[in-house]
Amino acid sequence: MKTIMVILLILLGLTQYQLWFGERGYEQWIAYQQQLAQQQQLNQQFIQSNQRLMRDVENLKQSLELVEEHARLEFGFLKSNEVFYQIVE
Repeated sequence: MKTIMVILLILLGLTQYQLWFGERGYEQWIAYQQQLAQQQQLNQQFIQSNQRLMRDVENLKQSLELVEEHARLEFGFLKSNEVFYQIVE
């Protein structure tokens, strides 16, 4: 009876060791939880960025004035009857 008890205690100790300190133990689980939280936060930032970009795309599809404004500000486009003056100080 004592040998069975000793064997069971040893097996219990081994499983507990694997649970707390093993390759897929508690510490690894905590590390995975932290990585998951970081990835979810990063995903949320990307979702918000994508939503902003989708709103910009929809606005550009619906408004030719916005397209013209972007072309003027970002690329320096002019209309055919306009003259560009650059003042250098």
